Amino acid sequence: MNLTCHIVKKDFRRLQVPLVLWALLLVAQILIGVRLLHGDGDNLEWFGRMSLYGYLFFALDLVVSYVLVAMLIHEDSLTGSQEFWLTRPISGGRLLAAKSLGAVLMFGALPVAIWLPWWLASGYGWHEVAAAMFETLVLKWVVIIPALLLAALTANFSRYLTWTLAAILMLVLASAFLGASLTIPQRWSVAAPGLTETRPGLTLLAAAMGVAIIVVCHQFLTRRTVRSFIISGSGFALATLIVILWPWDLFKIESTPAALQSAVEDKISISVDRIRVGPPSFGKPSQSPILNYQMTVHGIPDGLGLVGFWSRRGFLSEHTWRWPDEVDPVRWTADRVN
Repeated sequence: MNLTCHIVKKDFRRLQVPLVLWALLLVAQILIGVRLLHGDGDNLEWFGRMSLYGYLFFALDLVVSYVLVAMLIHEDSLTGSQEFWLTRPISGGRLLAAKSLGAVLMFGALPVAIWLPWWLASGYGWHEVAAAMFETLVLKWVVIIPALLLAALTANFSRYLTWTLAAILMLVLASAFLGASLTIPQRWSVAAPGLTETRPGLTLLAAAMGVAIIVVCHQFLTRRTVRSFIISGSGFALATLIVILWPWDLFKIESTPAALQSAVEDKISISVDRIRVGPPSFGKPSQSPILNYQMTVHGIPDGLGLVGFWSRRGFLSEHTWRWPDEVDPVRWTADRVN
């Protein structure tokens, strides 16, 4: 344990200047919040400019965190011909424990310690503080964990940057491939609209993060870079299959349908206020045109309403239209229900 703490202290000592600059960047974000809180809310131009500064500082915060991860891991490189300590050899498990502890302190404890006074000064209770901590750490570690993966598989910052650009390119190509809906059955995307949000979220939080953690641990313990790359590629291929094949909408919360009496049903009528035919989605001539319509339901008593479900996009309602000459019914989804 003493040797593990010694490695952590060494990393903090060598990275103290970048860490201080990064801490000042976090403080700058708090100062932006103070200015927005006590500034002139009627001046929309000033308010928009300060909000833009806040977003820029937040983006810069993520970029600096991404760079700091590489500096932390490359202090004791896991690849190449120079991965040794001059004094005595360090086992992979001990080095993994030291780097993990250092990462938790740098990218977990330090941001929370800086933000905590601001949360308390803003009147947050402990429940709100816990929620703010969770949101802050999730947003940061979504960047940190992929950075740990690339840093563990590269020997220096130039290769780290090269593989970062390659990973961004692969993500863009994969997104374009999945967006084209080449292999996703059309009936799934129509019957369950929340899948378009469940699949990427599940892949990011479960599959991709899990693969990154497994590969980082494997690389620290074995230092077999080729095998780590193979595990990484196989894992992200599996994640892609999850995006394509995952059938359940985890964001869907069903509502309980209300029982309508026949006397009430006879008083309900629907009038079509507007119908507009739009072009096919994604510019595909082979797809059917989009039918935009606005309808009003009359005669619904108080306490009754549409039966649908809550998704991340709001309240959605599904219904089925049938025509006499159609073999299969057509299912529609209202994205916005007023």
